[in-house]
Amino acid sequence: MSVCRSLMAALVMSLGLAVGIAHAAPPPAPAVAPEDTEAYWVGLLDQGRALYAAGRYVEAETPMRKLYEASLAALGPDLPLTQLAGTNLGAILTNQGRYDEALAVLLSVLQARTRVQGEGDPETLTTASTYAQTLRLAGRLEEARVLHDRTLVLLRLTGREQDVLEEMNNLAAVLQDMGRTAEAESLYRQAWSGLGRLRGENDSNTLVAASNVGMTLLESGRPEEAEPILRRIWLIRQAALGDDHPATLRAAINLAGAMDRLERSEEAAVLQRDVWERLRKVLGDTHPVTLTAANNYAGMLDPVRDAGRREAILRRILEVRQRDLGEDHPDTLSSINNLGLALGASGRTGEAEVLVSRSTAGFATRLTASAPPPLNLITAYGNLGKLRLDLGRPQGAYEAYDAGARALQRRFRDRRATGGSQEAREGLRAGRAVFLGQVRAGWSWAHQP
Repeated sequence: MSVCRSLMAALVMSLGLAVGIAHAAPPPAPAVAPEDTEAYWVGLLDQGRALYAAGRYVEAETPMRKLYEASLAALGPDLPLTQLAGTNLGAILTNQGRYDEALAVLLSVLQARTRVQGEGDPETLTTASTYAQTLRLAGRLEEARVLHDRTLVLLRLTGREQDVLEEMNNLAAVLQDMGRTAEAESLYRQAWSGLGRLRGENDSNTLVAASNVGMTLLESGRPEEAEPILRRIWLIRQAALGDDHPATLRAAINLAGAMDRLERSEEAAVLQRDVWERLRKVLGDTHPVTLTAANNYAGMLDPVRDAGRREAILRRILEVRQRDLGEDHPDTLSSINNLGLALGASGRTGEAEVLVSRSTAGFATRLTASAPPPLNLITAYGNLGKLRLDLGRPQGAYEAYDAGARALQRRFRDRRATGGSQEAREGLRAGRAVFLGQVRAGWSWAHQP
């Protein structure tokens, strides 16, 4: 493909200050303008953005990669069009779970912006933050923490208070993944308070920060504190945006999760089903947010009475995620695990063991040296051990429990959580389940006929 430099330069001028990825327009029809015309390249950009907004990440990659590679070849890495296309391509690859490829593209953009605009330029700092967020998703937590820390220092020098507060949110997410829950909650609360003062309590950015606090409380086992925060966010979104706005529906998903944790299961299931049905109309059946709502609703169904409906929903989610994200994406692996647990709950233990084993192996291969094993992986080892024990395979059960015990030791190796922390309590619960399962498996193994 040939792209004349003058045409690409003209396209840069026509794009003006366009940045980021659009979030509303439906995917347009395939570009029909001939190549080497401005309309063709603008069409690629618009098509890639719209497919991304619709959650169709695999399809979005083709037009955005074509634009990025053509711009890189014709203009080099330092011009705005290359950087814009590279940033968008990085986001698309990140959402496919292809973190190493995303990091390579984003690093090229970051180096170009640092070289041309300087380390302290606002666009450079935005790219640095995006790169750090992708490092976090890739499990390179210490690198992500260091870069977020550095970006926060430079943002404070710019005097851009809102950017500082939003970067505190990003740093808090890394600390939360590192198991430093108290520090994460403190940063989230500072961001919430600061944005509330700066933008108002009902501002969208403030509500995002408030939601982070609520979800941290929920994940820390404090649903009674989380529920009022998440309910208030939902009511504000309803009043400002209406019942069917995606932001309102995302808030409802979070609230339903808190209600379920408070054992208000029937009420939570009714809300979650309503959210799922609204999202299917607003965003479509296969949008990632719709799939999240569907997954949560399936998890609230009775495992025996509603076994058929539960399985049908979870299989559909898995099919879409396999198609759109690939077999090894974390969301796909979660879907494999969830389907396996549902089958196990309905008595189909053999099928369940195959699926849970597959998802556990997939999660294990994604671990990196700097990332502590997540508690859900440790729990997955425990689930796998139980399934194998139920199948009369005590040796295999013992091996699964042993892997879970080693992962638990690694998680707590470098710090001592206090007895009063939720992190410690969750670790103790997971550890107790793994230990008792290992004892049962070892006994059964040793006393086989």
